[in-house]
Amino acid sequence: MAESSSADVTAAAAVDGAAAVDGADGIADALAHGGPDWGLIVFGALLCVAFLILGLRVAGAGRQDGERYLVVRNTMGVRSMVATLVASLSGMWVLLSVPETFMLFGGLAAVIGYAVAQAAPMPLFAVFGARLRQLMPQGFSLVEFARRRYGRGYGAGVALITLFYLWVYLAAELTAIGLAFSVTAGVAPWLTAGVVAVTAAAYALRGGAVSSIVTDRVQFVGLVLIMAALTAAVIWVSPGPAFSAAAEANPQAFWPLVATDTPWTALRFGLVLVIALVVSNLFDQGFWQRVFACRDGRTVWISYGIAALLIAPVLLLSGLGAATAQALGVVPEGEAQTALFHLAREVMPGLGLFLLLGLGLVLVMSSVDTLIAALVSLGATEGRRLRPSTPLPRAIGWAQLGVCVVILAALPIAAQGWSVLYLFLLADLICAGVVVPLFAGLYTRRLPGWGACVAGVLGIASGVLYFPAPDWSPLVGPLPGPLGWLPAGDLLTAFIVPLVVSALVALAIACCYSPKFDMNSLKSRDGDPAPLPEEAS
Repeated sequence: MAESSSADVTAAAAVDGAAAVDGADGIADALAHGGPDWGLIVFGALLCVAFLILGLRVAGAGRQDGERYLVVRNTMGVRSMVATLVASLSGMWVLLSVPETFMLFGGLAAVIGYAVAQAAPMPLFAVFGARLRQLMPQGFSLVEFARRRYGRGYGAGVALITLFYLWVYLAAELTAIGLAFSVTAGVAPWLTAGVVAVTAAAYALRGGAVSSIVTDRVQFVGLVLIMAALTAAVIWVSPGPAFSAAAEANPQAFWPLVATDTPWTALRFGLVLVIALVVSNLFDQGFWQRVFACRDGRTVWISYGIAALLIAPVLLLSGLGAATAQALGVVPEGEAQTALFHLAREVMPGLGLFLLLGLGLVLVMSSVDTLIAALVSLGATEGRRLRPSTPLPRAIGWAQLGVCVVILAALPIAAQGWSVLYLFLLADLICAGVVVPLFAGLYTRRLPGWGACVAGVLGIASGVLYFPAPDWSPLVGPLPGPLGWLPAGDLLTAFIVPLVVSALVALAIACCYSPKFDMNSLKSRDGDPAPLPEEAS
């Protein structure tokens, strides 16, 4: 049964990214209007213009110095932080992957696992974020901590991991919104992805972190209102007998814990999601920007805690929407990913798709502007370490140019609708191998930079042994001896092994290493090539 469960988890992960491409033609046939839907197109364009105007107004308001542009340090209260965190946590995947998870891979139990997995990183950000603020009150990013704690080489490696993860995330969000407008409004994916990317870049590059955070407040309000409207509509058309009949006919989907062979499958699926989302989100510079933007340590704890509680209902509502669509029988076979779009057409003809696509744009815009602001912050601060004599305004300008290149590199993927799932999983593996020794440096003084590097490399290498190939077969052939006791090509094994190996290696080195790192040196910028930001012109 373990082998079957492993296959289910791997298949679930595979479809999560690949079904967008494989099912595009069928979805288009089901949802096509016989040509472009100009009403949806105009509606989407107006929303983009509204976000652009809002973002540019925020960017042009007040004094725009380097500190405000890069991190908005110690200025945001709980309400602002909760709004921006929930908006940034959400993405187009809420409308696509969650319904697919319900319908194909474990029903409500899998959706609950998804919700727990997405909320899980927030308490860790509260713990690690408060500690990082204590050690580096004038810090900017996790990458800066890695460089100053373990050395420039290690910091460069963490910077590359962060950049890779953010780029994959950006490509995935642009791909998703391109697919949504392609199958509902008949718009070429490259056009939608390009418009969204240019819109978000226009205000996020101009205003930096402050534009991203302030627009997130508005996007959070839009998220709440649209989700409330869609939920009310679903309740209004309550499927009643149809829902009960569907649940009785397929109890594994609706109430999976009553099935004898499902709980372990759902548990494995949930564990894969929890590990993948936790380790990768901890490298998201956008969330570290917000750690330093919080007014104080107490704000960090409260904001990230509330965000963890609020994101779960968003995912559960999406899953319940998929349950309703299944009960009503409105989802064609093979099109689970767009269950909510079919439901919107059924319960609110005309208005339903406007609300759902509006929600999709809100989700994507909030995620993309956060990613862009994070990339600029990372590029400006770390680029300045390479050339300390570079004035901050020039460093920001070069970082903005670099972000434009990153966006251009993501657009071809979005235009073709290619799956970036395997790249996501590869990023998760790398993060799993590095995360334990990296964050151990927040608490132990005995782990040296070379020790963190050795632990990370061995952790990643051990995970590769069990990682699946792009076709989901084992990447490495039969393993000899005790190594073969664990299943190869299994995502859960490939994520757990690097966590355990890197932790054990880091622990062994820390126990044997005598010199201790001076944590107080992190509070001072003595010897740091980049002084505090001066005003940007």
